Amino acid sequence: MNLTKYYNMIKLKRLSNIIIALTLVMSILIILMSIYGNQVGNFVISIDEQNRYNLSLSESDTFDTSFSRLSAEGLKKMTEATYGVIPEDIDEIDGSHNDSINYTYLAYTFYLKNASPIPISYYSQISIIKVSKSVDSAIRIMVIKNNDDPIIYAKWREAPEPEEVWNLPEEHIGVYDYFGKFIMKEYTTVKFESSVTVNKTLNDIINVQAIDKYTVVLWIEGMDAQCTNDTLNNIMGGTLKLEMTFSVV
Repeated sequence: MNLTKYYNMIKLKRLSNIIIALTLVMSILIILMSIYGNQVGNFVISIDEQNRYNLSLSESDTFDTSFSRLSAEGLKKMTEATYGVIPEDIDEIDGSHNDSINYTYLAYTFYLKNASPIPISYYSQISIIKVSKSVDSAIRIMVIKNNDDPIIYAKWREAPEPEEVWNLPEEHIGVYDYFGKFIMKEYTTVKFESSVTVNKTLNDIINVQAIDKYTVVLWIEGMDAQCTNDTLNNIMGGTLKLEMTFSVV
């Protein structure tokens, strides 16, 4: 074998190894995108500019430290889930307590205090700051205030569902096969107020130094028509960023 032919064989072998390595990397990336393509960014909680009437935020009901702005830890990868996956005691852990094992939900618990010298009422509003690939079509946002029943918000129905149900809120979910487990937990939803506003709520008067507790949970509903095998590619790789603001009336 002459040297030229030998060197050509070495080059060809190296090139083959590089191609195999690139193919492996692309396969891994495709798998990761298929499984973990949905991203949910940080969830921001803030208080509007105030003068005499003050609200304050904290991750602890002792308010050892208080803030006018909080930021919940986001999930860079998120898989589809359903209401039955959410733990019953989801509101019993303070601060960020996302599902860091199966990546099925984002959860954040915090406290709001009336630091004003008089009783006040206030608005709470959740807004969609950023969204891509219509991932908001399949998202669920659950708000638990104090000991009240959870309220679950969802975007109104749309294609590919029948036109006669468009602009109606998503209703209950039945049976869902999740990681080999059979889960049934029905629920109804309140539809988003608009394409950029999830909700705007006027809250009851809160007394001086009184505290309201909030838990916000987000998940991608696997039984939504926008998250089926036929439509999942439409939202795969989508991103979402939300902000919850409080303002004194």
